[in-house]
Amino acid sequence: MATFDPSKPLKDAQHELFAQALARGETQRQAYVTAGYEQHDGNASRLSNNERVSQRVEWLKAKAAKKTVLTREKWLNKLHAIAEDAHDQADFSAATGALREVGKASAWYEPEKVEAKLEIIIKGV
Repeated sequence: MATFDPSKPLKDAQHELFAQALARGETQRQAYVTAGYEQHDGNASRLSNNERVSQRVEWLKAKAAKKTVLTREKWLNKLHAIAEDAHDQADFSAATGALREVGKASAWYEPEKVEAKLEIIIKGV
């Protein structure tokens, strides 16, 4: 028997659609219908517990998480490049702004605190 490779699409097209929908965050019920099946909670649950389907979902989620990290990394690199270019052009305001954004994204600053006052008036009591 051949080994299962979760990086390859599932052979059953509906199972693959179901796995992709689950990986995107749809509920089992939603994913089952997205895959083209008639709504049936029991079958949706059973399919989500299928070993190959669950391995495929985990692989897809890991792949998406990796892309997100790379996107964030590229964004931070771009901000850093903007700061360097601005500094080289003696635009210190722009350089400071870009570096501030890098700091915020890297959680180097305390979150801003916002105070709000809410007054509720109930009439007729």
